[in-house]
Amino acid sequence: MFVADTNVLVYAADASASEHDRCRALVEGWRRRHDAWYLTWGICYEFLRVVTHARVLRRPWNMNDGVRFLQALQESPGLAERTAC
Repeated sequence: MFVADTNVLVYAADASASEHDRCRALVEGWRRRHDAWYLTWGICYEFLRVVTHARVLRRPWNMNDGVRFLQALQESPGLAERTAC
């Protein structure tokens, strides 16, 4: 069991980040897990705050794209129900 890190999610989402490939592979691995892993409301908020901020990402996402990313994570078999965003 573990709690996902906001920075890993952000780097996985930001194709221009030098850490993108490594973090995307981590997130894809998490999505396939069947044992428990968690997101918190705080992590979801931080993720949305960062990926939609024009001063943080070179090409910020709109809110709908950020929410869709989190919704895809929620479909993961091991994501604990009580922590869904």
